[in-house]
Amino acid sequence: MRLAIIVCLACCIGFLNLNSSAENSAAKPVPLDEGWLQQHEHFNTLAKAGDIDILFLGDSLVTSWMGDGVGLKARGKAVWDKEYATKHAALFGISGDRTQHLLWRISHGELDGLHPRVVILVIGVNNTGYEPKAKVLRNTTDEVIEAMQITIAEVRNRLPDSTLFVMGLFPKGGRENPARAQITAVNKALKLIADNHKLIFLDIGNLYVTKQGDIIHELMPDSSHSSAQGYQIWADALRGPLNQILQ
Repeated sequence: MRLAIIVCLACCIGFLNLNSSAENSAAKPVPLDEGWLQQHEHFNTLAKAGDIDILFLGDSLVTSWMGDGVGLKARGKAVWDKEYATKHAALFGISGDRTQHLLWRISHGELDGLHPRVVILVIGVNNTGYEPKAKVLRNTTDEVIEAMQITIAEVRNRLPDSTLFVMGLFPKGGRENPARAQITAVNKALKLIADNHKLIFLDIGNLYVTKQGDIIHELMPDSSHSSAQGYQIWADALRGPLNQILQ
């Protein structure tokens, strides 16, 4: 059974494309507002300049390393300066992004001309749970899994020589939050497609919760975003695997 699942998911990675799901909103590339487009264009400019060996790609968990200059604090700046500032690393993250937004960014230039040695993908958690002020799931678990498969395939197709680290979806909310069950299921599916060579799955979410499943406040003060201490834990987990690739 496990082999069949792996084969099935591997086929999805190989053959799904941006138009593979007509009904899955998480898999249909869409842009957002003018401010969002300005951030995207900034990343396009950075991509054209090149000289990026380590690329963090995704949502606010990426952005919060250095902040966005608007409302998102630079919670991980001290850690970033110590761990990545001299390693030709870049952050292509936009707060609130879901898979459909990142897919649009990818298809509109953000990876064009880049040849990073490592890409660290952090996306998908904003597709889980309820829509704000509504008791409607943003996406079903199957939709999130499919959208993650498509996103991974797009990154690999555009950057075939890069090693792709797919971060497991980080925990968010309380133990009873419906996002938690979705996150667990998505991470189980992602683990099956990793080959531990060019596609590495790294799930460190358990480091941010107690044995009972409660998020550790010191590591995620708002139950969604890492503190400086949380970013240090993340950097510690990446250090060994990154050094093996970059040395």
